[in-house]
Amino acid sequence: MITRTIRNKKQAFKIPMIIFTVLLSISLVGFFAYSPLQIDSPQNPSYVTEAQRMIEQINRLEQGVKADPGNVNLLISLGNHFYDLSMFYAAYGDLEKATRYIEESTKPYSQALEINDNLVDVRVDLATAFFYAGENDLAEEQFKQAVAHDPTFINGLVNYGVFLYSVREDKNAALEQWEAALKLDPDPLIASSIEEMITRVSGED
Repeated sequence: MITRTIRNKKQAFKIPMIIFTVLLSISLVGFFAYSPLQIDSPQNPSYVTEAQRMIEQINRLEQGVKADPGNVNLLISLGNHFYDLSMFYAAYGDLEKATRYIEESTKPYSQALEINDNLVDVRVDLATAFFYAGENDLAEEQFKQAVAHDPTFINGLVNYGVFLYSVREDKNAALEQWEAALKLDPDPLIASSIEEMITRVSGED
């Protein structure tokens, strides 16, 4: 599973862990190369309502950033909402919009890091967004910086491992990242997922 950084706030749409599972099961390389989730049809009114709600939130955040461009929290929130809207459209199979909004997420994340480059969670989010956007060299650059800055940040190790496995096809390097994450005693659910990946990847020829 490759995920955006775990956060305390649960205000935005999320697709947890499932992407990681699919990554491993089909060895995908590329952006959103998995089957859409089996959820409501895009013709369903709830789909339109949810999309509009998320876009309205983004519009409000953009106005806030315009008024206060140095506000790191606003920039991060804007990046998160772009990211989550991308995941929303990806879940419905609208890859054109998913691609557009994942690319948009990289801009406020990058701006936040220009103001404060110690935000390792934001750097991992940026790296993950670049990964989904197919910007693999940029993704790897950000993953490397994040892991070097804080080698105890579990999400950074896990997501970088997924990147190394699925994009660089470097099984050993991926296993090294996941094993390092396990040594940090993560949450049992996350630990179980990491252990499953290690077992499956280790068993490959």
